[in-house]
Amino acid sequence: MEHQAEEPTAAFPDSRSSDLRMPYAQPGESIRPQLTMAEVVIDCERHIRSWQVAMQKTGDRRGQESLAALEEAITIYVRREQPTIEEVAISGTDRLRGICSAALGFARNDAVLPILLNNLSDPNPDVVANAFFGLGVLASAETPVGPMLDAMVLHQEAAGIVRNASFSAARIAQVHRQLDLNGNPALATLLGRLLDRPEASVRAQGATGLGFLREAANAPQLLDLLAGDPMPSVRTAAAFALGEIGEATAAGSLIAALSDPDRMTAGAARASLVKLYGKDMGSDPVAWQGVFQN
Repeated sequence: MEHQAEEPTAAFPDSRSSDLRMPYAQPGESIRPQLTMAEVVIDCERHIRSWQVAMQKTGDRRGQESLAALEEAITIYVRREQPTIEEVAISGTDRLRGICSAALGFARNDAVLPILLNNLSDPNPDVVANAFFGLGVLASAETPVGPMLDAMVLHQEAAGIVRNASFSAARIAQVHRQLDLNGNPALATLLGRLLDRPEASVRAQGATGLGFLREAANAPQLLDLLAGDPMPSVRTAAAFALGEIGEATAAGSLIAALSDPDRMTAGAARASLVKLYGKDMGSDPVAWQGVFQN
């Protein structure tokens, strides 16, 4: 069962200028030469909001293809206007630094890392939240985790910042898995801290990220989440993570989870048991009990 990082929230203030009510245009549909700084920022905010809407429609292949096409178009735009976006992310007003910090993630270029990491220490919470957003979209394996952990601990009471931090951490862990990199203790520490958060989406992101890292040290916490978390999304993520980690001692808990009232959780538990055993014995807990008792 494949898990992905959940949608983050760009922390844009609600107040907008009348210019932001102009019709949205897909990036690349019309190329205007020598855009002003204000036009670039307005475009960036529109593109990010459009991306967030598209993220909510990725439940089927068509939605995923639409999102991929939109991301490619936004990347082309951001790279073309990157000098202006970087300048605003460094020296603009609080609101504009936030917008441009979020947009820089779409550059898909590690050259923007210093700006995003610096903005994690910004005194304005919206800038910090959007810097996390940008780091999550960038999803670079080269991202130093220390500044992320420091910012998350400093702003642990700010749910929006922690939510975007969890998105970033899970996305970076996913890249580590894709590149088959060795363990990352700092990233595992950050993800482990998320398991005790009150927000279900954050706990789920933490569990998913630990699964990507195959972090066995957190298996006891994941077992607790699988057995007792009130939110199905968290139990599902914990079941997924335990299978990725390959924790044989988790078999009993995963067998019990086959009877979970949530279909997704039961399915994730079954998939993880298949990973542990190498063969699918179906959805009947009794069949699996016989396997692991022998």
